[in-house]
Amino acid sequence: MPIVAVILFALIGFAGLSVDKARVSSFEGQLGSAADAAALAAVQTLRADAGPLYPLTRSAAVDFARKNAVDRTSLNLDPNYGNQSDGDIVIGRWDASMGAFQPDIEAPNAVLVNARRTATSSDGPVDTFFGQMFGVTRVNVAQRSIAAVSSGGALLLVLDPVMSSALDISGNATVDVSAGVIQVNSNDSCAFDFGGSATLVMEAMNINGRACTGSGAGITGPIHENAGAVRDPLTNLLPGAGDWNALRASLPLPLGSKGQIKKGGVFLPGYYPLGLKISSKSNVTLLPGTYMFGGKGVEVSGQARVAGQDVTLLIDLGSDLRLNGGNAFEISAPTTGEFAGVAIFHHRNNSGDDQWVNNGNAGVDIQGTTYVPAGGLRINGTPTSRLGVIIADRVRFNGNPDVIVTGDGRTDAPPARLVY
Repeated sequence: MPIVAVILFALIGFAGLSVDKARVSSFEGQLGSAADAAALAAVQTLRADAGPLYPLTRSAAVDFARKNAVDRTSLNLDPNYGNQSDGDIVIGRWDASMGAFQPDIEAPNAVLVNARRTATSSDGPVDTFFGQMFGVTRVNVAQRSIAAVSSGGALLLVLDPVMSSALDISGNATVDVSAGVIQVNSNDSCAFDFGGSATLVMEAMNINGRACTGSGAGITGPIHENAGAVRDPLTNLLPGAGDWNALRASLPLPLGSKGQIKKGGVFLPGYYPLGLKISSKSNVTLLPGTYMFGGKGVEVSGQARVAGQDVTLLIDLGSDLRLNGGNAFEISAPTTGEFAGVAIFHHRNNSGDDQWVNNGNAGVDIQGTTYVPAGGLRINGTPTSRLGVIIADRVRFNGNPDVIVTGDGRTDAPPARLVY
């Protein structure tokens, strides 16, 4: 072959490879856009979806991916119901402090989408034009995107403005607030006290004062001291004693003027002057609505269970909430109305250290805000507790609890954002 022909062939080949390289770069952009759209659509469905499969979340990702073409072909994703880490759609948790994603179907806050045109994907790799001259007929192209639920306001807000150890985490406590931010309003030099063999994972912590953390071992996430205080977002809800009393007077008395829930059954919303006290294996179901408990408040022990959807529990003046033994406490807040997003609300003059206590092995799943504006919330023993949002005057996690603050049930649904 004449040398000119050889050179011409080489030049054509190099030009062709440049064209194919540009095509592959274009396909990567198309895949990236499809992955972004699918991940954002999916994560906005995540909070309202049901585990462990999260079918609505996976369906949203599949649908939005199909609306995006790669090489003039709609992108098809596999739902990955087994949630394999290398699947097309993976439900999990994004740890902002570590910049890391892990598959998780227990308390997810993020969705990863792997958009692929490869030999193992349903759509196969993309074709080349000039690469065939060199025996390269198809090329694998892949992009991935991770979208997470933004933290919005603080998921754990400690209100007391001056207390030492306003937030106290010690013993072998395991506390996960990786879905959002912790805010401590105390200006004390030891507003946040951390010790023992405890572990804390969070997106970040803002403290009006300072932290006492020793070496800081066991803490994941940045701590910002002297960061100022924030306003209580629920300060205008039943702001005075008169507002509370007027609400109490307006509620029906399902069990009469001395009514008390003291055994299993299905109960209507209203005022229960002597509260709720169950034990053994009693099973209580609360129908949707607003409940107020007087007397000693709410006390659940033994293997008893309390469950209610679209409910708000108001703990009257002089009452408290105590969970003991191996019981189950499963409450979700209403999504509309005066108490939208509020699961539990303690009277503003209930100022004791133990207004809300979880002892023993009580399993707690509260979707919505637990609000103890003047008193203390304490979780100790060895329970597993999942709470949507905590707003309390002071908070203590001691002993061996496993606490996850999920953000579930909040009505000011934070926007989704791309994190990768």
